[in-house]
Amino acid sequence: MSILKSIIKAALKEKFTTEAISEKRLAKCETCEFRKDDTCTACKCFIDLKAEMDYNRNPLKGFRIEKTHCVKGKWPFIDDEGKEHENDLEIANYYKNL
Repeated sequence: MSILKSIIKAALKEKFTTEAISEKRLAKCETCEFRKDDTCTACKCFIDLKAEMDYNRNPLKGFRIEKTHCVKGKWPFIDDEGKEHENDLEIANYYKNL
């Protein structure tokens, strides 16, 4: 991991998700139309860093703490009760409307 990515990871992470969820997120991104190399053109993130976070600080929104999500609602996630969900569209729409 580059020094830049290490700094970004330290600054933005709040809590990590499971390895299984992280791998499913990365798989969704493999064929996504918003992927360009190792970044997402929709949210400007480094995909590999964001995919492993459960909660993060959003640098585009004043570093507010958010449930980590795909801004297009494509990622699986585990809710606070431990239930796995197929996509995070509801979360993405919630943050979009703040």
